[in-house]
Amino acid sequence: MNQLAKILTTTMALLICLSHPGQAQWSKEKRDSLNKLSRQDHQLMMKKLGITELRPGPSGDPDAPNAANSDESKAKTYDRLPDPLTFDDGTPVATPAEWQKRRQEIIEHFNSEVYGRVPENTPSVTWEVKNQKDTVNGGHPVTIKDLVGHVDNSSYPEISVDIEMTLATPANINKPVPVIVEFGWNFPGNWSRRKPKEPTWKQQLLEKGWGYAILVPTSYQADHGAGLREGII
Repeated sequence: MNQLAKILTTTMALLICLSHPGQAQWSKEKRDSLNKLSRQDHQLMMKKLGITELRPGPSGDPDAPNAANSDESKAKTYDRLPDPLTFDDGTPVATPAEWQKRRQEIIEHFNSEVYGRVPENTPSVTWEVKNQKDTVNGGHPVTIKDLVGHVDNSSYPEISVDIEMTLATPANINKPVPVIVEFGWNFPGNWSRRKPKEPTWKQQLLEKGWGYAILVPTSYQADHGAGLREGII
């Protein structure tokens, strides 16, 4: 997955990167330098992987040979979902002890096919509260904390990683609560042109006694090909 992410970064990541408001103030020289470094990294990775060309993705042109399918009747349908109480070999689960074994099978499927695996040597993260305030969101009292997660870089001191995240939890609840994490950016000011419909997804969570967090992905991995040698991929 890391190798695939590196290959796909040049086109998609640069488009996202150059769309950020703050980058409109970058000089032409800086943008050109990043584009050049991104192309170099892209070519180097393709060479290491032995890839000479990339297959084009689906086209939005319905008349193109590689047109994207928009006909639902051509999509594969699933008329039966796997039975959670049946082992992979077809044996039914009959006892609580057998369910524990079946549960491990299901967890393994999620690890291998959905979530991925956490490396055994994953470094620890020490979270620091940089700022905290009590406010109200949609009539719900909320405590908002600006956090920085300092990743333990003792195994590779040449690179420092500080993860930026904003955490919001109900101010009137003094116990652990579920939190929904969104990948996002802390843009300066309110640059959105559209007023969000009420209630927002954040307010819906607060109404249920849940919290939310905004995790800035570019704080641990640069959003351009030139930064693939730093941070966490």
